[in-house]
Amino acid sequence: MKTLSIIFITLILFACNEKRITDNTKESKEINNVGMQPIAFGKITTIADGFDVKKVKLWSSKSTNRKALAFMTNGEKIKILQDSDPYYLVESVNGAGRKGYCMKGFVIIDD
Repeated sequence: MKTLSIIFITLILFACNEKRITDNTKESKEINNVGMQPIAFGKITTIADGFDVKKVKLWSSKSTNRKALAFMTNGEKIKILQDSDPYYLVESVNGAGRKGYCMKGFVIIDD
């Protein structure tokens, strides 16, 4: 009976991991499939609510099941590719290829 329980738990854990891998692949495709035409330009601010967070994370998706793809620092210039409240999909202007979702509060849009 103990062996059956261990096998059952192992199968459940494996199934959960497979779903997570599939979801992350979907998220990567979502980021990469967005057209390259920016809707605006701006820069990153690391100051939120009067506190400097030093680095802003770029996320793989807007969902709670996401992973950090990269970081940006204060003043980095960005292209805003998509408005997806409460996030923007942004990409670095310097050609480093860093792209991901960040909270709108960390973006200052150029006039």
